[in-house]
Amino acid sequence: MQRILLCVVMVMLSLAYAMTSGVAFYQVLYSTRQLVTPLRVYLSIVILCGITLGCLWMLSKVEKIYRKRYLHEQVPLFQLPLFTKYVAFFGLIVSLSVNLMILPQQSNANARNIVGVLLVFATVLFIFNQYREYRHRLRIQKKEKIALLNPSRRYTLLIEEVIDPSTCSGIIHGKICVGDTVNIHISDVGDTLAKVISIQQDDKQVQFASEKKITVKLDFMGKGKLVKFGVISSMVKDQSVLENPGLCGLLQEYRRFVGVREYMGALLYEVCHGKYYMLRYTNTEDDENYVSVHMNIDPSKTLLTTFTDWHAILLNRQVYDESSMSVEEEDIIACFAYIKEKYDAMVINPFGPNLFIIDHTFMNKIMALPGYQEEIMEENE
Repeated sequence: MQRILLCVVMVMLSLAYAMTSGVAFYQVLYSTRQLVTPLRVYLSIVILCGITLGCLWMLSKVEKIYRKRYLHEQVPLFQLPLFTKYVAFFGLIVSLSVNLMILPQQSNANARNIVGVLLVFATVLFIFNQYREYRHRLRIQKKEKIALLNPSRRYTLLIEEVIDPSTCSGIIHGKICVGDTVNIHISDVGDTLAKVISIQQDDKQVQFASEKKITVKLDFMGKGKLVKFGVISSMVKDQSVLENPGLCGLLQEYRRFVGVREYMGALLYEVCHGKYYMLRYTNTEDDENYVSVHMNIDPSKTLLTTFTDWHAILLNRQVYDESSMSVEEEDIIACFAYIKEKYDAMVINPFGPNLFIIDHTFMNKIMALPGYQEEIMEENE
C-alpha cells in the first residue's frame, strides 16, 4: 500500500510541476507583450517559479525514498534520480510546446521566438546529458567484459551431477554455445580451462542453450576434473578487474541447495576467500563512508554493500557515480571489520543477480569455523 501511495504522490507532483511551469512560462511571455508590466505579474512569476522548483524538489525526495526502500538504490545527495530528471525535461518541453501553440493568437513574433529558442536549448541540453551518461556507462561496461572468455556472454553453471570425467549436468544461467572456452572452478583446487564439445538439452543435441538444465561434455586444456558443486563459467580471474566465478555460480542455486552440507561448505569457502568491490563516497569528510542499503522488512537495519564484479555494480545504473565515488577492493576480513564497527550486516550483490546477506550472528559463526581461523586469518598475518 505504501509503495502504491508513493507512486501516486510522484505522479501528482509530476503533473503539478508541468502545470506550474507552463503557467510560469505563460506569465513571462505575457509580460513581454506589455509596455508597462504590473508588479503583481512579476510577483506571480516569482511565486510560480518557486512552486515549480518546490514540486521538483519534493518529487526528487519522494523518488529517493522509493528507490531506497523498494529498489535498494542509494542516490547521492546532490544528484537527481532518473525519473525526476525525465519529468524535469519532458515537463519543460510540454510547457514550452503548449505555449508555442497558443502564442499565434495571443502574442507576437518575438514571444514565439523566445519560446522556440528555449525549446531548442532544452532539447540540446537533454541530448548532451544523455550522451554524457551513455559514454560514462560505455566506459564502465568495458571493465565488465575484460575477464569474459566469450565476449558479451556472461554465464554460470553449477555442477549438480558428474556423469563421467568429462561430462556433467546442471542449470545454465546465461547463454552457452558449443565451441566456447569455459573456466571450471573448483573451490579448494582452483581454475581449469576447457572447451565445450557438446550440449544436450531435453535428450537432444543442441548448439547453444540458456536458462535450462543441460548436459555438457568438455575437452580439458590440460589437467582438470569435474566435481559436484564446482562451477563452469565464462569468467576468469583477471589482475585488472575482480571476478568471483565460483561464488556467483554457487549463489545462483542458493535457494535449491541451502540445506545441503557439501554445497554450504563450498559456498562459505568462496565467501571467505573472495575479494569484493566496495563503493566509497569521496565527497564527504568520513573516509569510511561506503554505499549502504536498508532492509525492506526492517528499514532501521543498515547493510554494507559489496559486489563480486562490475556486472553486479552495473545492474543498478544509479548506484555508481565516478564524480563522487571511488571503487575499492577488500577481502572478507576488512568487510567483517566494517560490519563490527558501524553496520548491521553486509550484503553481497544487493541489486542482483542473487543477493546474500551476512549479519552479525552469521558472521560470528563463520569466524568461529576452524577453516576460517587456520586459512583466512593466518594468510593475513
